[in-house]
This record gives sequence, structure tokens and C-alpha cells, in this order.
Amino acid sequence: MAKKKLIVVSFDAMIREDLDNTQFQPGLDWMMREGARVDHMRSLYPSLTYPCHVSMASGCYPDKHGVTLNEHRLPGVKNPPWLHMHDAVRVEDILDACKKAGMVTASVGWPVSGNHPSADYLIDEMWPKDTGDAAAFRRAYEETGTAPALYDAVVAPHIWQRLGRRHPDSSYFYTDCACDIIRLYKPDLLMLHVANMDHYRHGEGVMNERLRMAA
Repeated sequence: MAKKKLIVVSFDAMIREDLDNTQFQPGLDWMMREGARVDHMRSLYPSLTYPCHVSMASGCYPDKHGVTLNEHRLPGVKNPPWLHMHDAVRVEDILDACKKAGMVTASVGWPVSGNHPSADYLIDEMWPKDTGDAAAFRRAYEETGTAPALYDAVVAPHIWQRLGRRHPDSSYFYTDCACDIIRLYKPDLLMLHVANMDHYRHGEGVMNERLRMAA
């Protein structure tokens, strides 16, 4: 019997009310029909993207895993850097468990995964200061754990979608990279995080017309 594989997809800021609008969208209809689904859940506190995603990956609350903000805690600094690097996490997560079990792992856009030692194929959620410079993106991705060969094979063909850090292009970028990793490397576990729904909710309110397009 073929070994089963797992894809974990996080749609940042998706809420229960979105399911009725998105379950018939191409791709999502298959996920709703064939995948695991929880209709009601309660977020942790603080309900911020990075603490939530570390909790999802580790099964631990922020007081244990150590990530309580999206950014570094630097009092007095107006725009502190974001917590991209995995060394901020104090506990093991699903990537660590799968790696110990001899599985092939991949992480694409998953928060706080920079230089994750248990990710065989890694494209972190990050951005350089100059988001219009493809060379700056290459340096930043390689500094956060993307192997040069992976960059050439998977990231480079899609990097144009990442320039300018626009939405929904950034989510298309991570999705396209994840699809290429599945086709080329067939990992046993792939973690994918996309944030276009979160972007539209921040900019246009909890319920708005662009959410269907975002899905």
C-alpha cells in the first residue's frame, strides 16, 4: 500500500462564515470533500498570526512555545523586525516529529520557520527591505533556509509574483511553489500558509466583496 502523505494548508484569517462561500471554489471543493475539517474552534490568546501558527504546528500554547507576538519584543522600537527564525520556538513541532520518523518534509510560507532544521524543502514567510529587487529576495530566502538548488528550481520561476509584496500575488507565489515542491520532490508532509484573506480583512473589513476572489 502506498504511503499516505499530508498537506496542511492555513488560510490566514479564514473564519467559519467563509466556508459557505468558498467550499465550491475549484480546489477548495476537493479539500472540503476529501480532507479533515473542523467547523468551529476557538483561537488562542494572543490571536496573532505567528503565535497561532506555532501553536498549530506544535500543539502548545504560547506560554510554552515562547512566541507571543508577530515581531520581536523591542520596547521603544517603532517597527521591530518580525520573528522569521525558528530558533525563537522552544518546543518541537510536527516537522521535527516527521523528520525523526524518517519522512521528507516541506514548509512553504509557514510563519516562524526560518532555518527550520527539520524542513527538507523550505521557503520561509519573509521579505527583504527592498521588496522590488529579485536579487534581494534571493539573498533573504537563502539566509532563511532555502537551498540554492531549491531556489533555482522552484522559487526563481515564480519570484515575479513576490516583487512588491502585493496580494493576492504573494499567496499565488507560495501556492505555486508548494505545487512545484509536491511535483518535484513528493514530500511526506507539506505545510503551506497563505495570507491574502488576512490582507483583505485588514484593509476592507471582516466581511467584504474581495474575499471570494481571495479564496
